[in-house]
Amino acid sequence: MYKNVLVIFIDTLSRPHFYRKFPKAYKFLNQFSKYEENFTKKNMTVFEFFKFHSLVPWTEPNLKAAYYGTKIKGNGVHFCNYFKENGYILGRINAFCEKESVFNDKNTSFFDHGKWDHEGLSLACMKTFYDNFLNLRLSSILRKCSFGKDVNEHSIEYLKKFWLTYLEVNKLFLFQTLDEHEPTGEVLGYFDNTLFEFLNDFYSKGYFKDTAIIIFSDHGQHLNGPFYLLDSQDFNIERTLPALFLILPNNDILYKNNNYEKIKSNQQTFITPFDIYNTLIHIVFGENSEIAKTKSCSFGNSLLTEIDYKQRYCTSPILENQILYC
Repeated sequence: MYKNVLVIFIDTLSRPHFYRKFPKAYKFLNQFSKYEENFTKKNMTVFEFFKFHSLVPWTEPNLKAAYYGTKIKGNGVHFCNYFKENGYILGRINAFCEKESVFNDKNTSFFDHGKWDHEGLSLACMKTFYDNFLNLRLSSILRKCSFGKDVNEHSIEYLKKFWLTYLEVNKLFLFQTLDEHEPTGEVLGYFDNTLFEFLNDFYSKGYFKDTAIIIFSDHGQHLNGPFYLLDSQDFNIERTLPALFLILPNNDILYKNNNYEKIKSNQQTFITPFDIYNTLIHIVFGENSEIAKTKSCSFGNSLLTEIDYKQRYCTSPILENQILYC
């Protein structure tokens, strides 16, 4: 359906905090959300899903739903395997060390990572840096740097090299960072300029014309002790409202069969991580494929199809017993 797919996962990031910490990146994205202008002046459209909701305000159930289309104790297939079966070259990199995260070897029952062709080794896993708890470990309140650059910069450079190496072939890349997984909510701000420059460079080189991009988080900040102890209403609401953006090329796929209007309508519909999984299945198999119907999960819908907002609420049949903090 699309030649290239890029998935960017940013842990512990609410939609409001995306605005706070990514002013440059958000300004870049927002210029492509003026829909009527896009028809003639832009080559891509950015959709922001304002009612994207966490299943729970911590990582595992949300990523199991987004990556495997299943509940935390269920067995699913990582979406990357379907892309590989359909001829895509796969790459991924983490700006963190997996052995400290829910992706570690002890949690293989939760996360079977899939079959990737290229996996970048995070500098955060190098013993020289990993032993420095304050500098690079998970939940550190200090900026994570090595060799004069932010770890995220090294990861973005790997992504760009992968893209250039396979410029002419179908490819899928997964970028993941956990910089926001710390109690101050400040460290992630250093990633703003890097993300902005990457998106702007991607745009100037014309890569958006054949690439679908998903930028999302799993939940909002849940490590801020004072707000947690005070049981602040705003804090509790925000930690279950993560960010979700979908970037699509302005081409025949977007505008045929009223797809554009369907996706635009979905921006104000109750969305969950299960819908991210089904969207990726839709992309790799196509809208009307019988295979896509059998591979999709029963708890979600593709964001590329019309979702009945009247059937989406906390206790609706498709979501009941899925969203625990609603």
